[in-house]
Amino acid sequence: MSTRQKITYAILTFNRKEMVLKAIESVYRQKGVDDYETEIILADAASIDNTVEVVANKYPEVKIIRLPYNIGCPSGRNFIYANSTGDFIINIDDDGYLGDNAVKLIIDTFNMDEKIGVVAIKQLFIGTEKDGIALSTKREDVGLFNGGVSAFRTSALREVGYYPDDYFMFAEESYLALKFLDGGYRIVSEPNGAMWHPKIGSSYKNKQFEYYKFRNGMLNVIRLYPGGYLWTNLLKRLISDLRWSILRGSFLQYLRAVVVVFSILPKTLIIRKPCKKETIKRFLDFQS
Repeated sequence: MSTRQKITYAILTFNRKEMVLKAIESVYRQKGVDDYETEIILADAASIDNTVEVVANKYPEVKIIRLPYNIGCPSGRNFIYANSTGDFIINIDDDGYLGDNAVKLIIDTFNMDEKIGVVAIKQLFIGTEKDGIALSTKREDVGLFNGGVSAFRTSALREVGYYPDDYFMFAEESYLALKFLDGGYRIVSEPNGAMWHPKIGSSYKNKQFEYYKFRNGMLNVIRLYPGGYLWTNLLKRLISDLRWSILRGSFLQYLRAVVVVFSILPKTLIIRKPCKKETIKRFLDFQS
């Protein structure tokens, strides 16, 4: 008799009580949910809307991690990953929910090849029927994934490492995608699997968060790009981010990010662990 594969569902939340309940409900509505062992882990970033109490009362089987404050998306998810016991981890945004057949499609994709480290599914927008985003229109290798619309092979994640704890938000997926690729793992798109999500997340309404986008994008290049790739791509990013900041009216956030990144540049260059040149070339080829 074969042992059932175990799935950890990872949800990080902050003051989204009603939406979190819908995310959890979507797990139990999955077709073939009983074919797998289920573990749901909720990390709560010190919500003040009674999220923990409501979830614990309705779903006592959910494992809850109480974070002391909002430590950011990458670090919050890292706490879940460190405490997961599943063979696979399916990420669910706290304002999203799984399509009915998403889990089976994700696990079937993982089972195709043990070198598949990440499965990226389609993001559909709540309130529409066809509007959505997929990294590919077919099941194939891609170079990126969206953190809240993805799943990991747990053993591969633990081998390559988790998200950078100092990013708070933005660009952590690109960082981890490079680590997976550099570790010899595949990132595969499964566009028939879906996660429903609001079209515009609340984090994108705050220009202050663009500081993290500028800062972390530059840090990815400095930390992970080897040799000549580093300086060429850092210059390209400085120029493209400058243009973006002017268009968005966020030049001060851009300037702050540049000052911070270059103030720690000597230390970053000493401790960085760049990927192989072949990995960066492949990553950039995926983006072209």
